[in-house]
Amino acid sequence: MRSDLSLVIDVGNTSTKMVCFDGKEKGVEGVRVKDIFCDEASAFVSKYSFRDCIYCSTVAIDDAFRGRIESFGVPMLHFQPGVTPIPIKNLYATPLTLGA
Repeated sequence: MRSDLSLVIDVGNTSTKMVCFDGKEKGVEGVRVKDIFCDEASAFVSKYSFRDCIYCSTVAIDDAFRGRIESFGVPMLHFQPGVTPIPIKNLYATPLTLGA
């Protein structure tokens, strides 16, 4: 099983997108699920051996969500627009609302 893959999770208002990246331009595979607690999300995560993960959300992250993310057993970074330091300059007028 490959171990050079990254997991990206984007939690939106109506669905959650999960994408597996190998460091190249395009994602290896992606899936849109109802939420990260569903069986389809579990199946997607268990298909790969991820080295790391980043997640972001337009909704509040609660303890249940954090616990679920931690259960994946992958080093995680919670990306918060305008808060999380990244090596990219954000020119968005209101960076704290980016994606909200």
